[in-house]
Amino acid sequence: MAAPGPLESKLLEHFREVKCPILQEEELKVWWEKEELKDGLSESLKVLVERGRLGGRTLSVGKNQIKIYWLKDGGHQCGSTPGASKRGPKRSQSRFVSPLIKDRREKRPKLDAAMDTVKGSLDFSGEDGSSSTELGRLSEKKATLLTRLKERKEELRKLRMVKMYRTKPEHQGLDVLTQQWREVSQEVAQSLLESSTHQPPPTMQQLLDYLHIDHDLIHYSVEDESFY
Repeated sequence: MAAPGPLESKLLEHFREVKCPILQEEELKVWWEKEELKDGLSESLKVLVERGRLGGRTLSVGKNQIKIYWLKDGGHQCGSTPGASKRGPKRSQSRFVSPLIKDRREKRPKLDAAMDTVKGSLDFSGEDGSSSTELGRLSEKKATLLTRLKERKEELRKLRMVKMYRTKPEHQGLDVLTQQWREVSQEVAQSLLESSTHQPPPTMQQLLDYLHIDHDLIHYSVEDESFY
């Protein structure tokens, strides 16, 4: 395996010095800027992951995408790296907890809680079966929620169509047309009754029954013997 370059070595040294073995990419960027290193962070992380020196994963927490990295060469704790004393006094660790990180933790407690869950489930030896199971469960839950959302959207679409048809102007004019049809029908029935040559002349009720016209439909009252 090829020896890591200067930037990769600096990254590995940083992972061995911090207390928490898991670091977010945003935290690494803050540290990178403090070290006055302008470029090369993403490339160095990629090289170390490909060489198996670091583990890396992208997590979805709500609408956020979080990239995390952890040390895979033995899971050293802060200050336990062999030969650390030869490199001179260890730097103060307080510089790695910047005000930016503290502010983010205060404003995003849900994100920190999710990160704690991930930290507890990851296996730093490289076996991430439990983490994969958790991600699979979250993926299934997401698929179920998307299916329910699709069903609700379809129901909403149908309800909007029903509302649209009920409020169209042509449907509102049906009552007017029905009333006009009834008035004309009453006039025609009255005209037929008056022109009848039958003796004795039939009543309006007899005429409507003969023509199989419903009394309620044409608005004829048998009791009053008149239209209404």
